[in-house]
This record gives sequence, structure tokens and C-alpha cells, in this order.
Amino acid sequence: MTLRPPNPRSITFEELLPGDILLSCGDDLLDQIIMEIDQGDYSHATEFLGFDKSKNAYMVVEATTDGIELNPTSIDTDAQTLIDAYRFVSDDGNRFGDPGWPSKPVTDAAKSFVGGNYAYDKLLMVGVIIAAAEFTTDDAIKLLIRLGLASLIDDISNWLHKNSDKTPMTCVEVITSAHWQGKSDPANKYCLKIDVPSTRTPLQHPTSKLDPTAGNRGLSDLQNQYATLRQDVLSAFSGSDVSTKSKLDTRAARIPAGSEVLPCSAVSPRDIQTSTNLEFLGCIQNKPK
Repeated sequence: MTLRPPNPRSITFEELLPGDILLSCGDDLLDQIIMEIDQGDYSHATEFLGFDKSKNAYMVVEATTDGIELNPTSIDTDAQTLIDAYRFVSDDGNRFGDPGWPSKPVTDAAKSFVGGNYAYDKLLMVGVIIAAAEFTTDDAIKLLIRLGLASLIDDISNWLHKNSDKTPMTCVEVITSAHWQGKSDPANKYCLKIDVPSTRTPLQHPTSKLDPTAGNRGLSDLQNQYATLRQDVLSAFSGSDVSTKSKLDTRAARIPAGSEVLPCSAVSPRDIQTSTNLEFLGCIQNKPK
């Protein structure tokens, strides 16, 4: 099941504005793992910066396995099969370019992350957070578990820090952090709000359909590590006594990504795909598999 609009309009990079978000996926094993765990259409996200005359290319900020980089869009068009574009829209309907809503604070924040490391293992933590809410059908309990685990992300990820001035980040964390940290008055007015819990369905065997090849030992290890972490979390919470009378209104559970309740590192591609603060613009590329 896809969450993308049916028969999306084909668009070009020329139609985009700085600050737009590109969500994409490839067809390798890691892409499959991320999308199966996340139950969304994408495995990667980049922040579009517009056309750079000095480089004669459209540029993005993205987290890659080599670190957080400033790259031409050609890298993703070569590597990814699907690329869609989204644009920020505030709760009251404002978009980048409207009076009082410049995109520069967000793109400047994104560019400030360049040079940092890629938090590869945080992908596993996102998967654990998603999986941990599966053992119950009660939305209030799901929300408590999801947010309770999210609050531990920063502590768990401290060991990932490999230098003092740049923090390891996932591709989605680059996007949500740029929107949260972009200088504004009032503060955080560019933030992306996430619907938690979402409409994911329980995953009985999250990696059962994936068949890693002998040449993908690292990705096979990733599957095993995820499966172990997932089971540990599910076991820990399966016997917990969480009151169903929490009076938690899950209908209003739109949580700002970057707040103390939901750290940017705990947000997945599907979370931002389904955020009501992003509108779908169209499809940049959709290569047949």
C-alpha cells in the first residue's frame, strides 16, 4: 500500500524552491529494510537548496554514509529510483515565500550541519521505537510507549559522537532539525508536527520478505541487530502495566519534531511524509524497477 497520491504530477527541479524537501528511495536491501519497518514509501530525505551558479547544479544537504554533505541532486537521481518533492506549509496555511516566511533560516540551519557524521545506528533506534508500540491496539498506550522511548534517544546516541562540534544525524534528522532550529520569531515556527501514533499496522516478521545476498554481510548484520533490539524492546514492554485510563487525547497528538517530547532523531521518513506541515508537490523521478 502506497501513501503517495495516485497519478502524481511530474515536475522538475526548476519548479522547486529552496527549503523544499525531497523524499526518495532506492531498490537495494537497506532501502527495503527501512521501508518495510517504517511502512512508508521512502528511505531517504534531503533538503533542497536551489541552483548554485558556482557549481552549475541544483544542490541539497543530505546525510550519507560518508557524513552530512552538500551534494548536487545528480547523486540522488543516479542512485534512487523514486524521488518526490514536498513543500512546507504552516498550520495557518503559510508557505515559503509568503510575507514573513523566508526559507533562508531553514536552509541556513541545514547547511550548518554539513561536515557532521551519519548516525547509521539511529536507523535501528527509529525501528525499535516503531516496533515497540505494536504489542497493543490501544492508541493511548502506543503513544505513551512511542514517546517514552523517543525521550531516551539522545542518551542512547551519545556514544555515536565522533567529534566535538558536529553531531551524528540521520537523513530525516537533518530535515527536522533544520526546521526546528531555523531562526524565527516566534521560535520554532517552521517545525514539522508529527502525528503520533500513526496508522502503521503491526509487523509480525519485519524482515521476513528480505533476502540479503552473500555480498551484503553488513546489511544482513543490520537485519539481525534490528531484530534483536526489536525483540528486547517488545519483551520489556509486553508485561508493563500502563493504565488505559491515561486520559491521553491521541486525536490531538501532533507533536513538534525537535521538542523535548519527540527528538528529531526519533522521526522516520514516514513520519514526515504524513506530516500535515508538508504538501506533496509532485514526482521528480520514478524509474521502473
